[in-house]
Amino acid sequence: MGPQGSIVVISGTPGVGKTAVARELSRKLNAIYLNLSSVVIEKKLYSKYDKERETYIIDEAKLKNYIRTLAWHTQQLIIITKVYLFYLFRFLFGVIEISTS
Repeated sequence: MGPQGSIVVISGTPGVGKTAVARELSRKLNAIYLNLSSVVIEKKLYSKYDKERETYIIDEAKLKNYIRTLAWHTQQLIIITKVYLFYLFRFLFGVIEISTS
């Protein structure tokens, strides 16, 4: 048996409404909404905290495992936001970029 849940990553320029669109889509489609910045911190999916930059350093292996496990155990669509993480998803999952411009 393979992964059950499909994953949609919404990326774009800061301030254009990605989060609002993702939340509304999640509500209308009964999908799981993930703000990965929050998930990384809440689930401790980081390797350390960089005091100089005041940010967490994502543990790519932990993040990959978390998302794959979530997708494996759900039949719901998973909608994810955060601009910089789109490139991480391309690396981790081979996501294909779709541009509307």
